[in-house]
Amino acid sequence: EQQLFLFSVLAAILHMGNIEFNEERNDSCSINSDNEHLLIAAKLLGLEVAQLQKWLCHKTLKARNETVVMSLKQKRCFRWHGSICETYLRFSFPLGREAS
Repeated sequence: EQQLFLFSVLAAILHMGNIEFNEERNDSCSINSDNEHLLIAAKLLGLEVAQLQKWLCHKTLKARNETVVMSLKQKRCFRWHGSICETYLRFSFPLGREAS
């Protein structure tokens, strides 16, 4: 079961690497809802497609009692995407911790 989970995370990250970000007129980015790689990555991660789209194209900032959701520019989406993939890998393959 753990091995299947790890393969799913790795496959999702590989598919996320093939997702194309569209540049919008207002300097933000978007992903087509019917993007094959988005659909597969969301399924492998157990997420709704709209939820993954939002995470890849927006950044949430929290300060005290306020939460702000910011649209990211296309170049920033690529970097943000890399950070999300890195986080999934870090939690899936905890280095320096004993496996249970």
